[in-house]
Amino acid sequence: MSCFFILVLSSLIIAQDKIVFVSDRSGIDEIYIMNIDGSDQVNLSSNYHENWFPIVSPAGYQIVFVSQHHRIGEIQIMNINGAGNYHLTEEDGGDYAPNISPDGNKIVFEANRDVGESEIYIMDINGANQTNLTNETAIDQLPQFLPNGEHIIFNTNRDGNFEIYIMEINGMNQTNLSNDLGDDFMQLYSPNGEQIVFVSTRDGNEEIYIMNVDGENQLNLTIDDGSDLEPAFSPDGSKVIFISNREGFYGIYTVNTDGSELTYLSTSSNGDYSPNYSLDGSKILYQSYINDNYEIFMMNADGTNQINLTNNNGSDKEPQFQPSLVQDSLEIEFTVDWNLIGLPLGLVNQEIDYIFPESIAGTLFSFGETYFQEQEMEFGNGYWLRFNSNGSTFLSGIVINEWIIEVSNGWNIIGGISTPVSVNDFILENNLILPETVYEFYGSYVNADILIPGKGYWIRTIQEGFITISSQN
Repeated sequence: MSCFFILVLSSLIIAQDKIVFVSDRSGIDEIYIMNIDGSDQVNLSSNYHENWFPIVSPAGYQIVFVSQHHRIGEIQIMNINGAGNYHLTEEDGGDYAPNISPDGNKIVFEANRDVGESEIYIMDINGANQTNLTNETAIDQLPQFLPNGEHIIFNTNRDGNFEIYIMEINGMNQTNLSNDLGDDFMQLYSPNGEQIVFVSTRDGNEEIYIMNVDGENQLNLTIDDGSDLEPAFSPDGSKVIFISNREGFYGIYTVNTDGSELTYLSTSSNGDYSPNYSLDGSKILYQSYINDNYEIFMMNADGTNQINLTNNNGSDKEPQFQPSLVQDSLEIEFTVDWNLIGLPLGLVNQEIDYIFPESIAGTLFSFGETYFQEQEMEFGNGYWLRFNSNGSTFLSGIVINEWIIEVSNGWNIIGGISTPVSVNDFILENNLILPETVYEFYGSYVNADILIPGKGYWIRTIQEGFITISSQN
């Protein structure tokens, strides 16, 4: 009998308690994560290169970002804990502004690799099938998937000035939506995908406009002499948040989508930037210029209770909330003697005595050319563990349905994810793994058909590198 899982909770618990941001406190820009109260600030990228533009995947498991190598940007991906960090692009010219599809399977980005100006490219989440969608001599930049996952909006100057365009995800039917004499940019779609908010200079200065996703009903929401920038929708789509320098320094404002109820939220900094709402709309995250550098602040949606979350000598910027994560509980069964195991959920406490209190002390072993005795488990890794009798343990934690694992050349022990995955699909999506070399343990080794949560597996790879386990496989 092997380890398997049983769903225990029918109701799912939603958690949104992390913030991802960029900080240069180490001397260069790195990707950090912290708790929503500012505690436990951790450097995730830690790769001795400048790192910018982090985008958390819709499921919240991974971060796609831009890292500077040889003075150009390359797109990389890593797990939400910083593990599994590897390149998705390594081309001349530089790749920037990644955006992840709603289903988490595709990345659209701008690339300077072709003759002429930047182009819009699309690729699989693992970096495969990189395809030029625009093929223009003009600048094409800042692509974003619409919530339906079937269309991409982007910015281009192919008509002589910058306009907002839309196209299908295969590059077909590229259409000018804004279509005016000014420059239109900083576009962002509404949560339901039916409207687009953007900045336009058609009135002689930067104003916040809104339009339908087909380009109809374009409306100026701000109408003032200042510079209005960085618009974004509230989660319910009823408000637009933005920054404006109409009071001198840039501050944060909100306005209804019909232009009514303009509200000033900022108080006493030398500039507030990059505002965005929490998923429930109750909080606003932003960066503030204070004490000669940028800090990450959070406030209530009405502007009250403004709190400095970072408060250090470096500049902290580009904050965003981690998408909500699903929590669940599983029962993991084990058998007497040795078991190959893995973590089925993301856990805060990863000590073996907490996870498997019934196990024999000192029998947790990982593998890396030889065996290593361990006291803690890490998600994605596989382990040997020994028990005196049959039994089970109940675990509660974060459901993780996709994970990147770094592997060595030859034999490795890996764990599964929070849902079963077909071994055939797993091998098909990871060309580093030799066919017929995924083994589970039932007192003896047998070829595995399914990667089951809570179990560990031997796999053999043709070289070192990175593999991905995904419920999308």
